[in-house]
Amino acid sequence: MTEPLDAMPEGDATAAAAVAEPAPEQEALPCAEPEQADASPEEPAEEPVGTPAEPDPAAQRIAARRLAEGRRLRRLRVIAPVMILLAFLCWVYTTHYIPSPSMAPTLMPGDHILAMRSWIAYPNGTIPSRGDIVVFLPPEQPGTPEGYYSTVPEEPVSTNAVDRLKEIVARRRNVEVWIKRVVGLPGEVVQIAQGSVYINGRELDHRFYNRQPDAGPDYPYMFGFLPVRLGADEVFVLGDNPLDSDDSRFWGPLKVGNITSRYVRVIFREGANGPNARKARAETERGG
Repeated sequence: MTEPLDAMPEGDATAAAAVAEPAPEQEALPCAEPEQADASPEEPAEEPVGTPAEPDPAAQRIAARRLAEGRRLRRLRVIAPVMILLAFLCWVYTTHYIPSPSMAPTLMPGDHILAMRSWIAYPNGTIPSRGDIVVFLPPEQPGTPEGYYSTVPEEPVSTNAVDRLKEIVARRRNVEVWIKRVVGLPGEVVQIAQGSVYINGRELDHRFYNRQPDAGPDYPYMFGFLPVRLGADEVFVLGDNPLDSDDSRFWGPLKVGNITSRYVRVIFREGANGPNARKARAETERGG
């Protein structure tokens, strides 16, 4: 049976009131309102700091010019050494074409050869070595040069030899330079007899010349078989093919100063039926 409130003890009434009275509400903590992520559409967006200005046309031209100069300098660094090398090679070396069989079998018609210029091959007046194949300016005309140890025989040479010599000279009339092998050196006495070359009275090793440079009685020398003493600036040259060679046997010693270059090697062989050989034959036929 429930007791009335008035009848409850004082302490119990106080506890009951505490239970019945609601707990006071907690005050809400203030919080910051979230910042707006985007600016108001009405307000213009701020320009970023450091935006480059319009490029200066003058500065662009300067930069382009410097870039072009840099490219030219790089190309020059590559091309200049090549050009210097080519100029040096052209200064030191030269090329020639062999039109005749006078140096066969060493050099054949149609051969294109490389030769070293005399200023580097024979510096400071160096004398060519025996066996060197030299390129030289031909004599102006066959004849007896001055300073010979021997003289031309008084008896006239045979008609066959004269005709042969005229044929050789006519064929080589337009050749700017000739090429022969050195067999005699300055100060030596050269004599050709019975198909052999004698230097100071001793037979020369046949590796320096063809074994039969006299080619028989129908091909006598303009200077006969008498010895020839070479001057201090003269060499005696022969073709490797004596049957078809206009050499020192006919016009005498060669002046060292007439040598323009020294043979080095064959670059390539065009052959007897190459364009230059055919042209040379056609010119010979027209000239004959």
